[in-house]
Formats: sequence, structure tokens, C-alpha cells
Amino acid sequence: MFTPFPYLIDFPASLLIGLQVDIWRGFGSMLGWILVFLGVNRVLWRAGLKRYSGMGA
Repeated sequence: MFTPFPYLIDFPASLLIGLQVDIWRGFGSMLGWILVFLGVNRVLWRAGLKRYSGMGA
């Protein structure tokens, strides 16, 4: 339950098929993981541009 997979894959699927789930905890965890991944994305993107930047980029 500490990985993003139950909240990014299983939670939406459970909602769609009508299983009993804690909606607020699910959406909160989903938002948290999305923010974590967005932060990691930004850091890695900037590091990659700094290291592999080509002419005119």
C-alpha cells in the first residue's frame, strides 16, 4: 500500500466496477503520488537538459 500502483491503477478500476473504497483516501493518495512524480520529473528534466543540451536548446 506504500507504492503508487494501488492508487493509480487499482483505485480507479475499483471505482468503475463499483467496489466499496474510501474515496477521499484514494483521491488524496493519488494526488500525493502525482505531485511526487511531477517533482521528480521536473528535477530529472532540468538535470537532463543541463547535461545533454544541444546547440540552440
